[in-house]
Amino acid sequence: MTMLYLLAMALTTEAQETNLSVTVQQVSGVQRGRIENLSILDGRLCFHSDGFMLSSPIVHQTTRGSDVDLQLRNIDKNMDYATRNPVSGTLYFTKQTKSFRQTLSTLYSYDNERHRTTRVTWNEFDGDVVHPAFSSDGNTMVFSSKAAGGLGGYDLWYSTWNGETWDTPQPLGSNVNSEADETAPSICNEYLYFSSNRKQRDSSRFDLFACRLVSTNKVHGDTIFRYPIGKGKVQRLILPFNAAHENSELVYDASQQ
Repeated sequence: MTMLYLLAMALTTEAQETNLSVTVQQVSGVQRGRIENLSILDGRLCFHSDGFMLSSPIVHQTTRGSDVDLQLRNIDKNMDYATRNPVSGTLYFTKQTKSFRQTLSTLYSYDNERHRTTRVTWNEFDGDVVHPAFSSDGNTMVFSSKAAGGLGGYDLWYSTWNGETWDTPQPLGSNVNSEADETAPSICNEYLYFSSNRKQRDSSRFDLFACRLVSTNKVHGDTIFRYPIGKGKVQRLILPFNAAHENSELVYDASQQ
């Protein structure tokens, strides 16, 4: 069973990127078995298990049982991940589709007022979209993909909102990505968290890593240089996030900051 944690408080940092401090709470009360594709949606912990989207209400930072989320199922019974842009409020979700004898994870947006689903596509990007996550200003979307142009396996990509559409995705680069797999991105304020099996003898084991989404270099409190997205220092998280077992996903509850 995947070990899950809920970030319950805001991230606090010192001047150096190596100092990460968070309040963490282990999620309990959800069904047993393999669960994946975690997100916090409208006060509920959502996840995919045994072919269904399930959710569990969060009460006082604690989950209270779980069941099939009928609202999400009514939108699309085949969805396997759901999240919401924190600014626009638009619901985004993924599901598996078959194309040219391949099974891909495709991204959709849902208009709640018109009850209309639209597939999100890019002219210059032909790859799967897995587990999208949004920055707090809603203008950056990070996701995992096996698209050509990465370093190997699943890599993290990002797309920026230009006011009308999402720009063509770009890989996050060699600081974040590796020849192994980088998956399950999650954004907490200015930090990007993700899972990777880099430097692991057992390719099925994943650890959690973090880097600043956009890094800055400050002298006497003044910003003198701003590193582009994905160019900051990447570090492996310490206990209790990473332990002897697999640590494949992390989710942040923005309502508790």
